Amino acid sequence: MKQTRVGFALCGSYCTYDKVLAALKTVTKCYEHVVPIMSENSAATDSRYGTAQSFRTEIETLCGRPVLKSITEV
Repeated sequence: MKQTRVGFALCGSYCTYDKVLAALKTVTKCYEHVVPIMSENSAATDSRYGTAQSFRTEIETLCGRPVLKSITEV
């Protein structure tokens, strides 16, 4: 596993989240420290593809740290 710190960012393209989560799983297997980043809208908006909370929870579980949700946090 690589020691490099990697940022993984998501925007509001909700229809791609299944593919994005699969990619994130791969990234977290390769890198020890993955920083999850979501745009403010993607972190707060429910869509027909799922709730914002469920996506945040899954991403935080995969990365082992809280999602950064604003420019200030990032």
